[in-house]
Amino acid sequence: MAKYVPRICWTSTQAKALETATGAVIALPPILQREMALHCCGLANLQTLFLEKPIAANPVDAALVIDEIRRSRKRVRVGYTFLHTDWFATLDLPASEVPHQTVTITWRFMAHHFAHALVNWKARHSQGGGVLRFFAIHLLAVLAGQGYSTANRSVLSGTITDCPERWDAVFTGAGLLQAVVEVDARSGTNVFRFRAEGGPAATDLVDLRDPFPSMSLGTAEDRRVAILKRLLGTIDAPDESLSTLYGQINELWLKTEAVTEFADPGGAPTAH
Repeated sequence: MAKYVPRICWTSTQAKALETATGAVIALPPILQREMALHCCGLANLQTLFLEKPIAANPVDAALVIDEIRRSRKRVRVGYTFLHTDWFATLDLPASEVPHQTVTITWRFMAHHFAHALVNWKARHSQGGGVLRFFAIHLLAVLAGQGYSTANRSVLSGTITDCPERWDAVFTGAGLLQAVVEVDARSGTNVFRFRAEGGPAATDLVDLRDPFPSMSLGTAEDRRVAILKRLLGTIDAPDESLSTLYGQINELWLKTEAVTEFADPGGAPTAH
């Protein structure tokens, strides 16, 4: 970090920084990010916004933020980091309507808040956390990017309703195989797999331990940093396609939440 110190222009308050900057990186919990993003949309000097995912605690609030950014004509990039991985760049989901064929997407890992018995916002569905809103939102970005547009099923489960640990869902899209998704954020194993099934033989399209396996850790650097650099590097790319994709991701999130049920501890889905 020391090498960047000479390039930093310090101000006495956050408000003064926002009033003089041309871009802002907002990395706040979703509830706070919503308010900050809306505030930044009203600052004429800010031309570019970088937002964390989820954009807000729920897709309705996120849609408000997206609409306001569009009205303000600011450039925006959102931290859907899966879209900038090596495996996504080569991902080619089968385009077929053959009966009984599916793409199964499996992601199993142990979330930090479960591993350390934390009940923070990243664990709480109501605050933009939990297995769907904080983790699987990445997969919604991938699905939307591949053309999936309909959520047919979405079930959250866990011992505490507001801290869901597992998500099971089904998605469809025109000319695409049905996608069956399983995300387990409290698993003792690490799996990240996209598999085409139901044909003559199952085919692994992605088969990794986690979504960021090829990113070098370097020294003490988080391996996601390389992906974030790629995301930042898109700022000079045409804005229209990414802006459209962000809208499609949020629309799929809205549809997903509209059909989401919460399973009780015994496993039976209940409307919520």
